[in-house]
Amino acid sequence: MSIENFIPLETLCTQDNVELAFFSNLNEIGVIEIQTVEQLQYVHQDSIYEIEKMIRMHQDLEVNLEGIDVVFNLIQIN
Repeated sequence: MSIENFIPLETLCTQDNVELAFFSNLNEIGVIEIQTVEQLQYVHQDSIYEIEKMIRMHQDLEVNLEGIDVVFNLIQIN
């Protein structure tokens, strides 16, 4: 698998001051999809816009993971 269109989670953690566990938990509840290549975790660049929204909701509005899941499920119902 080519990682050309993928962004390492470590980069997002550093850039947005978020712990890796945040992304792992989002992956566990099915909100994001994490790809693992050679023991490094990545997300597709097409999902960055939504991930940035999730980070802002969590940090700025203090929305928990379950709340983020609900919001994004409601958005997808359209």
